Formats: sequence, C-alpha cells, structure tokens
Amino acid sequence: MFGPAWTTLYGLMGYSAYRAYTTGLNPLSSISTQQLTKQGCTLYSIQLFLNLIWTPLFFGLKKPVAATVDIALLSGTVGYLTYVWGQVDAVSGWCLAP
Repeated sequence: MFGPAWTTLYGLMGYSAYRAYTTGLNPLSSISTQQLTKQGCTLYSIQLFLNLIWTPLFFGLKKPVAATVDIALLSGTVGYLTYVWGQVDAVSGWCLAP
C-alpha cells in the first residue's frame, strides 16, 4: 500500500507543478499571476528539498526531533504552496491538497 500511495502523491505533485507552470507563465497571463507562479516554483523546490532530507534525518541519522521539525516546515511550505498555486490554477491547488 505504501508504494502506490507515494506514487500517487508524487504524481499529483508533478501534475500540479506542470499545470501551474504552464498556466502561470503563459505569455497571456498577467504579471501578478506570473509572479505568483515564480514564487510557487521557489516554494516547490523548497518542499522537494525538505521531502528529500526527511528520510535520512529520521532513518539514517536517527534524529526524530530534526525530522519532526522538517515535517512541520514541509507542512507549512506545502500549505502555502497550495494557496499560491491555487490562485494561479485551481486544479494545481487541489492536486496538492492530499
């Protein structure tokens, strides 16, 4: 069950990024939408990094407190990313909801 769940979550993340990027950086988009899209791209990169370091923190280095801080930061980043990309494209925002 673990594999299909994470495959689905990462698929939704990728689809959300694709939709937000192509919608928000379209030449016909407003300047504010383009700025929100770029801000979202930065947040997306940060959340990917936080996602990447959680496993080594928790399992490799056996630092559950650091891993908990990482999860808290990750949750906040994804929540804000959902809000930002939801303004660019509603489907992108909903794809990040799970």
